[in-house]
Amino acid sequence: MNIEKIRKKFSVIFNNNDFTVKKITKLSNYIVKKYLDDKKSKGFIILKNLSVKDYEKKFLILAKSIGKLRVQDSLGSKIIKVTPGKNVNQIKNQLVKKRYHQTNIGGSIHTDGPQLSKTPRYLLMGCFKNSKKGGESLISDAKKIFLFIKKNKPEFLKELTQNIYFERRGFKYKNNNCFKKPIFTVKKRKIIFRYLKEYIFSAYKINKKNLSANLLNSLNYLDFLLMKKKFQDTYKLKDGEIILIDNHRLAHGRNKFTLDNSASRLIYRVWVG
Repeated sequence: MNIEKIRKKFSVIFNNNDFTVKKITKLSNYIVKKYLDDKKSKGFIILKNLSVKDYEKKFLILAKSIGKLRVQDSLGSKIIKVTPGKNVNQIKNQLVKKRYHQTNIGGSIHTDGPQLSKTPRYLLMGCFKNSKKGGESLISDAKKIFLFIKKNKPEFLKELTQNIYFERRGFKYKNNNCFKKPIFTVKKRKIIFRYLKEYIFSAYKINKKNLSANLLNSLNYLDFLLMKKKFQDTYKLKDGEIILIDNHRLAHGRNKFTLDNSASRLIYRVWVG
């Protein structure tokens, strides 16, 4: 679906005067129920018409009205600035590997928080300033992909529903900085998706384990489907817009964007629930 169709069909227009806790809580409950949790929904919604004045404050009011904010790194950060270069929320140790949000690279379709034992339920990304070139958001429906694999490549689904290693990047643990979880989990007929390929590869390297040929083939096939247009929507956030995503159902990524010193891309991110 093209960008303008998405903007018209899957968006809610905000009144900037409505940012009181009481009004936003009522509206956010309606939005989550209708546009994310409903079985017929797309699993995401775009919130339009927000002024960038006091943007971080309004963004947090909205996020907190949906649920409890999750910690996103070992520093306890609950809001992250997704921007290339130096990030005030990141550990200053230069040996720490960069996370995806610290770069301008594209691709890497993933869910947020795959390194946590319980992944965040919802993802909110607020666009304070987008890039001039590139940076379009890519949103892939893992639920549809699961059903497609089940029908067409069930041998791959066997690999994708077994426990595999994930690196707990961005978090510190006394023992092994890895743990095992499946990419696809089915609970009470609900499909939960967990994925960031780089964190899987690095976890196997840390544990000095080799990925089996079957698992590697399954991951490659999954990557292929995540980028197929039939399972994917593309959207470029305008300044002030917020996208709210069902992080258990949808994976996301972006196109590579150019670095502009005069106007760096800045997206606020929170994990909820």
